[in-house]
Amino acid sequence: MNTIDCPVCSKPLSVKVAKGRKSNKPFIMFKCEHDGRHFRGFITDQDFVRRILQNHANTSLPSNDKNSLGSVSP
Repeated sequence: MNTIDCPVCSKPLSVKVAKGRKSNKPFIMFKCEHDGRHFRGFITDQDFVRRILQNHANTSLPSNDKNSLGSVSP
């Protein structure tokens, strides 16, 4: 799989599922693992997030973090 690199330090971004503080809706978060201040990005389109979560549930990605989606393909 491909990785997405941080535009500041070129380290791979982590991809995780998170929930909105007020709405409690799921979204996909991209964050620089080296320094979270470098980059944080969010995908909030609920139809897209729902499809990704369904695909993730149907496959077994190796991960230590239950909220991690692993590497992503652009």
